[in-house]
Amino acid sequence: FQKSKWELDNRTGDPYANRYLASMLGFARLADQAGDATAASAARDQAAVTAEGLVAWWERTVQEPAFGSFTNTTQLDAFINHGDKLFLALAPHRHQLALWQDLTPGIARGLRERIPMVLEAVWQRFAALCPTWPFAGAEPQVHFGENFVDTPDFALDAFRARAWLSDAPPAELAEDLDLPRCPADLDYVIKLAIILER
Repeated sequence: FQKSKWELDNRTGDPYANRYLASMLGFARLADQAGDATAASAARDQAAVTAEGLVAWWERTVQEPAFGSFTNTTQLDAFINHGDKLFLALAPHRHQLALWQDLTPGIARGLRERIPMVLEAVWQRFAALCPTWPFAGAEPQVHFGENFVDTPDFALDAFRARAWLSDAPPAELAEDLDLPRCPADLDYVIKLAIILER
């Protein structure tokens, strides 16, 4: 990260922000174990800057006007082409639920300690716009524009966010389980494991 000069821009977001932050924190722990205090300190410093950017990104998400639903094609076309802070447009008709992609329990804990009200506001906005989010492979509400179905990562990322960013009890999380897509549906197994860890 130091060589690439990567920094999280909270105005535009980054689909890999959670992954990068988790790797910085993990590297700091490895450096501690290896006795490299300089590398550990540098990784923690960069993680702190990234965490600040992530918090600011969440806060900017609730500052944007919310759509309960799209009322006309002008709103829909603008969204499809440009996305918003929650649905990051990688390309037209290709959005990623980037705030929640690759979320880890540790990152979620840090966010809950700092901005619990923002997390709930973002979740309510998402749930109103995407009421079928638990169903892997459901017809999309907004995620992929004219494509036939949402990809399975959409439901898994939303489930992780629901579990780790809220106080939802196991019984409530179980209501958000979909049927497994096949006998070895890893997404389904991950969701079960998250529920059992509560």
